This record gives sequence, structure tokens and C-alpha cells, in this order.
Amino acid sequence: MARICPNCGTRNKMGNNQCPKCGNSLLSVIDSELIALKDMRVYSIIVLVFAIFGTLSFALNILNSGSIASGGLFAFLGLGVSGSLGTTITTIFIFLEVVIIASLFFQIVSYIYLRSCFSKLRPTDFNFSSPKTGTTLLIIGLVLAMVGIAVLLALVIPLIASSPGSITTQTPFALAVFALAGFVVVIGGILTLIGYIMGVLLGTHRMATKFEEPMFDIGWILLIVSLFFSPLALAAGILFLQGANTTRRRLIEVKSGATVQPS
Repeated sequence: MARICPNCGTRNKMGNNQCPKCGNSLLSVIDSELIALKDMRVYSIIVLVFAIFGTLSFALNILNSGSIASGGLFAFLGLGVSGSLGTTITTIFIFLEVVIIASLFFQIVSYIYLRSCFSKLRPTDFNFSSPKTGTTLLIIGLVLAMVGIAVLLALVIPLIASSPGSITTQTPFALAVFALAGFVVVIGGILTLIGYIMGVLLGTHRMATKFEEPMFDIGWILLIVSLFFSPLALAAGILFLQGANTTRRRLIEVKSGATVQPS
């Protein structure tokens, strides 16, 4: 993938700072790429922070392994198994609601930065059209999922706390709200999956191709594997961040070389 001249549309090698066809300076394109990579760095840092917490949680789950009845899960949550069952269940659901919604919120923030990165690359490289669209779908999907989950948990918590069997005795309106919230979650999940593939995976792959930086490619592969082994997300975040920093340094060197060359 090459740097496209905004004046004549000619594809130039990444090391070019001037279009050989029309003579147009490519410094403005380099500037937009540098700004885009700043957004990529912010996205990488958020991924890294999430990966650190995910890795700690993974380690704690191993250390606290055991059945729920033996207190393994409850010990990890710090809730214990004594006291009123309804109170314990309510506490668990509230805790999970806060964690899930907070997680989705910060993921949305990270994808906003990733979308901003692709948006800045898109004017001079049409290959980032799909990743830009993908991150848009991803953000919409996560927002829908967050709203749906919040509604579901807000309705379920008091019901389970009072009587776990009371869900089946609710009014048609309440059941319709449950169904609608569940439908919103499903639609959000579908959009999130499509957006993740088009945005995160395809987008970082095209960044690897465009900037000739293999760390982006290794990073998205590790992200996929981390769905089954979460600690690998930590390595993915480090690779994304290092790839963005390395690419920025290379572009700054290209730009600096252009400014010292005689006109």
C-alpha cells in the first residue's frame, strides 16, 4: 500500500516526500499520518490498560479456582456466601452491571480514537474506508449492547433479589421490555462482531501493509487468540503501541530529511 498524492492521485512509495509525477510535496500527507498515529497510540494505551486488568483477573481466577459452592468465585468478588441469598445475588448483579457497563464505555472510547485514526488516513488512502465504516458499526454496536444490558440488569436485579421465580409471573408489558432489551443486545452484538472484523482486525492489518510495520499484523493476530487466552491481549497492546511509535519515528525522519533538502 502506497502513499497517494492528494494532487494527482499517483501512488508513491512510503519513503517519498515528493510526488515524482507532479512534483507535489507530500509533507501534508505525512503530517496527517503523524496525527493519525497519535490516535493509534491512545487506542493502544487503552488496550494495554484493559489487558493488564484482564491478565490480573486471569491470574486471580486461577489462584481462586474452584466451584462456586466452595467459594472460589465469591471469594474472588469479595462477596462471601453467608447472609441473605437475595442480598448476595443483588450485590453480585450490581457489581457485574458496573463492571460490564464501565468496560463497554472505555472500549467505546478506545474505538472512537481508532476510528479517528482511520478517518485521518482515509482522504489519501481509500483502503481505510472499510475500517472507518467498521469502527463506526463497532461503536454503534457497543452502545446498543451497553444500553440493552443496563436495561436488562436494571429489571432483573430487583426480581431475582425478591424471588428468582417472579420473572415468569410478570405482566405482558414487563415481558415485552425484557424481550426488547434482549433484542437490542443481540443486534448490538451482531454489529459489534462485524465492526470488530472490519474495523480492528482489517484496519490494523492495512496499517501494517501501508506503513510496512509487521508489529500491527502480529498485534491483531494476538487479539484474536486472546479471546481464548486473555493474557495475550497484553502483548497485542504492547505491539500496537510500539508499532505506532516506530512508524511515527520513521515518518518524522522522512519529513526531517525533506526539510533539509535544497529546493
